[in-house]
Amino acid sequence: MERTTKTLQTPLRKEIVLKEYVTARERNELRSILLGNMKFDTEGKEIGTAELSGNTLEISERKMLEVIVTSYDGSTENIIDRLLDSTPEEYDFAVKEAMEVNKGNLIAAK
Repeated sequence: MERTTKTLQTPLRKEIVLKEYVTARERNELRSILLGNMKFDTEGKEIGTAELSGNTLEISERKMLEVIVTSYDGSTENIIDRLLDSTPEEYDFAVKEAMEVNKGNLIAAK
């Protein structure tokens, strides 16, 4: 089934198309990047202290763009590379908008 998308204009006036929501499978793929790179301190008195490897944010952003952005500047090919070769503002815009789609999906339902 084809999902609904939204089309936005980037700071460089290019068209970017994003899915309007992520599936549970996609949410789990994105969440596994963070959880897989966390190291918890279970020796200390405070439970919940966690360390993340330095490149976790970059890996997470790329996966989120891969999952959520369906088209950039009229093409579905090499979206991440083309965003990375663009300006930081253009890339950051795409990440921000993808984060809005994925908002609240990193915490398990209670």
